Amino acid sequence: MSHNDNRSQRLTEILDLHLHQLPLGQPAFIDHVDWDRLSPGEAQRLREFGIDEGATVEALHRGGLLGGGALACRVGRMTVAMRHDHADAIHVRTGPGSSHDRGHHQGIATAS
Repeated sequence: MSHNDNRSQRLTEILDLHLHQLPLGQPAFIDHVDWDRLSPGEAQRLREFGIDEGATVEALHRGGLLGGGALACRVGRMTVAMRHDHADAIHVRTGPGSSHDRGHHQGIATAS
């Protein structure tokens, strides 16, 4: 396998991660959310921000000394900050075969 073949294979690799594990600047789709890990109020607030299966998301910045603090991410066209434990309940997928490619809706949250 040539160097170009290896690079091409890495670029099309599917990653299944928790949101807090997503590399900064890497776009992804929310595959599923462990709503049971969140209080009803936390779940409602995240849904109000556009966090739901199929939404586009991108990690922008990690807070804290070792990146274990709050996470700023883009959800649709909005920037949202959330706690590390909230981001841990959100599973994302990158690459081909993502939620969007499997027929889920793509949620776009807009700031009013």
